[in-house]
Amino acid sequence: MGRITRRSWLGHLGLATVSLSPLAGLLGCSEPIQANKEKTDALMALDPQGAVPPVIRIGITPSTGEDTGARLQPLVDYLERAFGVTAEGVTAEGYDHLAVLVQEQAVEIGIFSPLSYVKALEKNVEAVAIATATRNGSPTYLGYLVANREKHGERLPLLDEFRGKRVALVNKSSTSGYLYPRAMLHERGIDPDVFFGEQLFAKNHKDALRMVRDGEADLAAAASSFVDSVQIADEPEGQVGEREGHSDFVVVAKTRHIPLDCVVVHKRLQRDLGMTLRKALEALVHDPVANEKLGQTWGLDGFVRPMRLGYQEIARVYQDAQQRAEKKTG
Repeated sequence: MGRITRRSWLGHLGLATVSLSPLAGLLGCSEPIQANKEKTDALMALDPQGAVPPVIRIGITPSTGEDTGARLQPLVDYLERAFGVTAEGVTAEGYDHLAVLVQEQAVEIGIFSPLSYVKALEKNVEAVAIATATRNGSPTYLGYLVANREKHGERLPLLDEFRGKRVALVNKSSTSGYLYPRAMLHERGIDPDVFFGEQLFAKNHKDALRMVRDGEADLAAAASSFVDSVQIADEPEGQVGEREGHSDFVVVAKTRHIPLDCVVVHKRLQRDLGMTLRKALEALVHDPVANEKLGQTWGLDGFVRPMRLGYQEIARVYQDAQQRAEKKTG
């Protein structure tokens, strides 16, 4: 396919070259939350004469394993309908590998788990954040520590009962599967390195839950989206997720709210392309087919402007964790 011009990209969205009003009208009921408003648009950092690739490759961190990229197929289909070009999902080899893919321009769009995004910023990856994913309209989620409900019967176990037990964590670059659960424990005066008898690492969130189900671990850290059918942020600990296949888990403890995955584009993309991609993502909530299918395959179903303050909070929590680790080794 030859070089795609600014006019042709906007045309595929039904937009005039100068006016973005038709799509802007669609976005009227999906305004960015107040905390995300900025004096300047970050996408102005993109070059007006930047790259416009014929294939849009969407990289993502492997939160569900090697098939995570395939779960983006409804998003791929949506962007193909919007742009009239080929798109594809790509699963990074590891949580930190996505930053490499973005930096080397092996993908045009990167969907980072929250901590992976913060770590990418530390590495000065040449990327601009364009959106935060949402689930059921919310741009935040929770981290859970869950146990096997069948093992505990009708009695809701207390966190202290897991002293000396085995905990399954996800990855040191996972926000809800590692960083925030450990931070939550420290806030309660519990050092996880002392409290637990063994800290095991699962392949991904689903594997951590499997380890608890199969008796390989007594407790597991996992994102709320893997346990709940509807996020239960305001209900007390002890709530049991009721989604099919996950009703055997009881929530023992919860983290604070965490901003969902951050979507970035490489700085070498054409500015108009970056802006058009952002508007397409924000408009996805108004496409009922794409919205529903993406929610079923990925668990996330929309996008808002980046939760910058939320990611700054993650950076602070990460820095605190690093300082604690340095004190132990020093």
